[in-house]
Amino acid sequence: MPQVYFNFRRKSTAGWTVWMIWLDITGGSFSMLQMLTIAYNYDDWRTLLGNLPKFGLGLASVIYDIIFLSQHYICYRHHSAKTLQSSSEKCSSIKTLSDSLSNIDSTAIIVQTKPSNTDN
Repeated sequence: MPQVYFNFRRKSTAGWTVWMIWLDITGGSFSMLQMLTIAYNYDDWRTLLGNLPKFGLGLASVIYDIIFLSQHYICYRHHSAKTLQSSSEKCSSIKTLSDSLSNIDSTAIIVQTKPSNTDN
């Protein structure tokens, strides 16, 4: 849920890969499909909800993945490129700053250490 809100607040999905969402929705769908197949094969539809944690986890995973995919491909598809471009511009300005700082002459820093107490 925090990632959904973060994407909504930024109006962008830049910064994370959509391939992990595709893998997650595939796993959740196959998990629920397995439960449906077992219920169909044994003609016992009560077993479909017999393992509520497995069914609930697969359902929650698919619901959130649909939200993420709709954010990425529908809601913020044009905003991701703009955010990525502005972040690359920030990185290039930081690189320019670091390049200009590297041209400054370095100075020597003298560090004086305390003599150790060797009286034993």
